[in-house]
Amino acid sequence: MKRPKPKPRPPLDKTFNCLFCNHEKSTLTCKVCGQTHQSIIHNLSAPVDIYSDWIDACDAVANQTNRNLTQELNLNNNDYSN
Repeated sequence: MKRPKPKPRPPLDKTFNCLFCNHEKSTLTCKVCGQTHQSIIHNLSAPVDIYSDWIDACDAVANQTNRNLTQELNLNNNDYSN
């Protein structure tokens, strides 16, 4: 008896919308806003791993920006409270 063939997986996209400016068909370098991402890979790395690293890096930038804005707002509020 033959084993059923597994369904072929759809290929992972190699171009994405830029997470910073939403420009379409960007690789991990956006020609519109200039954002780039590089990642160290090894023999077990797959395109989804690089994409996940990119998402994590974008989240880290957003979190750092939010922390900086919060600190700046706190400093400005302290200036007015005196």
